[in-house]
Amino acid sequence: MDRGGLMRGACLAVALAVVGGGALAHPHQYFDQQVALTLGTKRADISVVIIPSVDGAASLVSDLDADQDGQLSQPEANAFANDLLAGLSLMVDGAAVILPTPMLTLPPVEALSTGAAGIRLDVGVDLVLAERQDHSVTLAVAYDRYDHDWFIQPYLKPDFAALMGQVAITRSAAGDRATVEFRSKQP
Repeated sequence: MDRGGLMRGACLAVALAVVGGGALAHPHQYFDQQVALTLGTKRADISVVIIPSVDGAASLVSDLDADQDGQLSQPEANAFANDLLAGLSLMVDGAAVILPTPMLTLPPVEALSTGAAGIRLDVGVDLVLAERQDHSVTLAVAYDRYDHDWFIQPYLKPDFAALMGQVAITRSAAGDRATVEFRSKQP
């Protein structure tokens, strides 16, 4: 087989692994719970994603569907969003930051009940980070209604990365807390 054929074969194998084995890429017994914390110099954005496995999906839908009518109404979605938001805490330089009303994205019940889709909660908050000063930002998740395991991943926006010098990220052993500490660039 020529080199082009080998390359096409390798690309096909990778494509099949990505498409066909997507569910195996991030295995989880019942729920996959992740949080992205994106920091900029003037804003922090938090995205929480909860994806049930096939085994956990039916119980999640049943729990969210408080009136058991087979649909997720706006009041049911709001109750879930409020509970999840109450389990999030953001601290900047040791001071608690009040998180505003989040945006909740719920997939169709059919997709959620089979584990084919997940729930996403997005919330953003303005920050005031003084230049030429060291800072610490901590995000913690105390929401364990479906699973106690979380993965929190901090990301830095370009404006933040350009302003700051050394950055250290520490995570709790339980995965429910991540702290980003950074030093400002000295003049």
